[in-house]
Amino acid sequence: MVNTPELRDNLFSRGRDGFEGEGEVTRALRSLMVGVWGSSMHSPVSPSELFDSVCKGEARFSGYQQHDAHELFQALIEIVRQEESRRLRRGSQSKADGGRRGGGGGERGSEEGSLNDLFRCPLFEPVFGGEMVSTVTCNSCAKSTVTCNSCC
Repeated sequence: MVNTPELRDNLFSRGRDGFEGEGEVTRALRSLMVGVWGSSMHSPVSPSELFDSVCKGEARFSGYQQHDAHELFQALIEIVRQEESRRLRRGSQSKADGGRRGGGGGERGSEEGSLNDLFRCPLFEPVFGGEMVSTVTCNSCAKSTVTCNSCC
């Protein structure tokens, strides 16, 4: 992931301090990228900040038990997707409000949003995004059903 130019460029375009409202895991991922590709490329870089921030969102990874790297990668992508969705939603709400901060609950409901909002993460969609098409055909009647799902 660190060697993915599109992701690196997207994170670097945010500057050293990132975007306002950037989530903790997104910030830690950007910090890791800056550490690996920044001006001090010849010094060691620890991913512990990123891992610790993922563990806060996914307690199953905390501790020293062995876990599947693919599951960690999926959790990382999902957390960043949720953080970016919240950041973008807050940005569009504040523009609609004219910058006013609205009070009141309902944040949990709006946080969940539609699945389409969650799948449109500008950090990961251009790199890991796509569509999975599944075709199931009945052996008896030969009728086919096609299902399309966005992924990442």
